[in-house]
Amino acid sequence: YRSMVNLVWSELSPDDLDGIRELARVCLAADGGLPTMAADPSVRRFYDHTNGLVGRDATGDIVAVGAQVRDHGTHLTVTGLVDPSIRGAGVGEELLAWGRSRNPLVPLHVTVENDSEASREFAHRTGLVRVFAEDIMRHDLGDIPVVPRDPALIAVPWGTDTRAAFHHVWRQSFGERPGFTDLDLDAWVAFVESDPEFLPADSRLLLDGGDAVAFVTVSRDWIEQLGVVPSRRGHGLGGHLMARSLTALRKLGRQEVWLAVAEENADAHRLYGSLGFVDVGVRARYVDATVAAD
Repeated sequence: YRSMVNLVWSELSPDDLDGIRELARVCLAADGGLPTMAADPSVRRFYDHTNGLVGRDATGDIVAVGAQVRDHGTHLTVTGLVDPSIRGAGVGEELLAWGRSRNPLVPLHVTVENDSEASREFAHRTGLVRVFAEDIMRHDLGDIPVVPRDPALIAVPWGTDTRAAFHHVWRQSFGERPGFTDLDLDAWVAFVESDPEFLPADSRLLLDGGDAVAFVTVSRDWIEQLGVVPSRRGHGLGGHLMARSLTALRKLGRQEVWLAVAEENADAHRLYGSLGFVDVGVRARYVDATVAAD
């Protein structure tokens, strides 16, 4: 596929990161979304490798980028950005064709950090179907409500002696959700602890006698996961853990905290809104329409 814009294409290089950060900033200004998308950690997460493609305009500025995020074996995940000034001229289609050519034997997934009307229209036009979306919410830590804990409950931090109970509540809390991917204890613990900003001392598990009933895992600026076993929902456990986590992060000197909540989880979205979180953007994942139909 060839676009109607004459760009100079080259392989993605670590030297391109400054230009990609500027492109991400321009896209963020036009589309909205998670403000940290244009920050160095996010840019490096997706583009700090050579398995990608960048397009430069006549002045040498990077106006398009695509990258292979991960080859999962069963499917291939890519992502990309196109400068708003050249959208509609086939550049996105050219990047998508590049992504589809990476490994034609496996399905292609496309991850979008700042899903918008423009990305949804592009997906419809190019045969992609949105299969997952989550709202990104932000708390400025200025006003944190007090949500008391039932005195019968005991809160304990993440540790070698509590990780199995955290994992049990994680399974109970999320196992019923569509698209849930189960992980055994070792795999889940490795996933949680792989985050270099994970804060085990501020992650909490609620115990009712010998039963683990709710948990939260926290990193430097994020509420990573919060879950309550189905039989104990609606009793303020999640609200307490969230308020307690926000207070702990403010004491550590943080100025804002983020979380992601699946779009279909309306109850959690309402809870977070009642605690002071506001919507700032949407993340989404798309797959080829033929794959979604299967």
